[in-house]
Amino acid sequence: MTDTSADRPAGILPESRERNAIRAAIRQRAVLRKSRLRDPRAYGYGRYWLILHDGTVIGTDADCHPVLTLDVEALLDAGLTAAVTAA
Repeated sequence: MTDTSADRPAGILPESRERNAIRAAIRQRAVLRKSRLRDPRAYGYGRYWLILHDGTVIGTDADCHPVLTLDVEALLDAGLTAAVTAA
C-alpha cells in the first residue's frame, strides 16, 4: 500500500505517524509492534500488533497475522480500555 498525501494530515510523514503511534502506545502501557515481513505481497506486510501490558494482543486474525494499520492511532486516541472492550 502506497502512502499518499490524501492518506495523512498535511505535513505529517509516515515515519512520524509511526513514531507518534508508538509513543502513544507506550504512554498507555502497551507496545505497538510492526510486522517484520519484508515482502510487499505478503499478508501482514506493513501491519501492526498492539500488545497490552497484561500480554493481551489486539490486532490479529485467526492465524495470528497482524491486521492493524497505522489507523491504530484512532484506537490509541480513544484509549485502550475502549480497544479491549471492542476486541
